[in-house]
Amino acid sequence: MSAERLESSVDLAALDTIGTWTLNAGAMYAASKGRWDDHRLLVERLDAQAERLLAAGDTTGARSLAAHSAWARGFGEWKRGRLETAFTLLEEARRAGVSWTEFSGDLLMEMENYTLAVRHYKANWINPLTRLKLASAYEMLGEDEKARDAYSYFVQAWSDADTELQPIVEQAKESIERLAGDRPR
Repeated sequence: MSAERLESSVDLAALDTIGTWTLNAGAMYAASKGRWDDHRLLVERLDAQAERLLAAGDTTGARSLAAHSAWARGFGEWKRGRLETAFTLLEEARRAGVSWTEFSGDLLMEMENYTLAVRHYKANWINPLTRLKLASAYEMLGEDEKARDAYSYFVQAWSDADTELQPIVEQAKESIERLAGDRPR
């Protein structure tokens, strides 16, 4: 979502017509900007929608909304620096079917749990940026060949990237060379 759309999802949180994914993305955006009142409001909206569905007898919908709320709360905890609590909430959401594996992989990298980060990144293996992060996780584990393969995937996928993105591609190429032993570590 664009920044403008995320801003509007925060601003429109009081409307009943706003969708679950938009509320969740808006809560994540608010947390990433340190807008804790907005974050709280959006999470409360998810909780209120879940309660309404539960009262109407829609337990499946209520569980889904509760999972989105857990994800949004977990993301907020992460941005507040409460990594263990964040991971617990993100895992609760994942088990209920709501997950952005790239973000949970990033959290795990921050927690220095590289093995589990690899598992999360591999769940979104087709995304070139996730592959770039996967390469870093493999490097931290000392799995140089797998890291080179992941860097290579990224380089190939982004070979025609816009000019302003080419420094990222060049860094990945340098990592491939370094891991191949062409340069001293």
